[in-house]
Amino acid sequence: MSVRFQSTGASKYGLPEETGASFDRDAEEQGQGLFMKQLALINDILVPNGVCLHRIDLRFQRPELQTRVAAFDGKGSQLLDAIAKEYALPYQALQGLTISSKQDFAVKGNDDADPKLGPFGRTKDGGCLATAGVGFGTFPKVDAVRNSNHPDMYRQPYRRIHSNASADGVTTNEFLTMFAGSCTFYAKLGKKPPFQGIFKGVLGQEGAADKDATPDGFVKLDLNCDASTGWRVVYRGEVPHGLRMKEGMKFAWQVIGPQEWKPTFLSSDPWTDYSLYGKLPDADTDVNALPEAGRAPLQDVPEE
Repeated sequence: MSVRFQSTGASKYGLPEETGASFDRDAEEQGQGLFMKQLALINDILVPNGVCLHRIDLRFQRPELQTRVAAFDGKGSQLLDAIAKEYALPYQALQGLTISSKQDFAVKGNDDADPKLGPFGRTKDGGCLATAGVGFGTFPKVDAVRNSNHPDMYRQPYRRIHSNASADGVTTNEFLTMFAGSCTFYAKLGKKPPFQGIFKGVLGQEGAADKDATPDGFVKLDLNCDASTGWRVVYRGEVPHGLRMKEGMKFAWQVIGPQEWKPTFLSSDPWTDYSLYGKLPDADTDVNALPEAGRAPLQDVPEE
């Protein structure tokens, strides 16, 4: 299991161009903590820019769940409900993840929550747990990427970097949980998410000041799962992001907030020249039909 972090255009701000973390079960169980230290370093870069990466410990999965995950082959599977129950998170868990990722829910409820209870006292925030993205379909999605059940996946509909918002400008909260396989997640730096903070207690002690967002640049995360580790990426839809799915990826993807939202696409990113792959989609375009017939899939272009 590993994560590989790459950045471009951000080295002038002190960010590493490449780093990573690889989980070694023996080393971690001996208390060396090397993986967690490296993951903390990566999150030290990501969190001020609206993305947080969480490791999922799969070492202690029930044997029957391991069997179900291995057999899970996508939307039409009879195992879908069982897998969704395990990996699609309830409201309280999503709320905890946003807080631990230093992000607020984009949709605020109208309840008069007691401020003494802190953010966990706000039980009406978050918006809709089932949403629809124009061109992206409905969420949550629980799926396994196979060539047999996704013959159109070569088009990589989520790869072009985009941000999400409703017609009246309300963004989303997104939770990508990957429990098998691999993928690549892309993000543009520079968008610090709003965060009211965690309740500090009656004395009001304040911790270290939060870092500012990196002014410019892009990052990509190559994420790989194994029997010991899965990944969860937590981010807000206002952060420009993209996702390359890979054969064998198994995931639960939750997008909450406004009931309907639409993506707004960047015209390019450092790894891919979008003009090579058909016209840029807009809110009225079904991105599953892209790229145009005869075009190659959205592949990263090696840097010269």
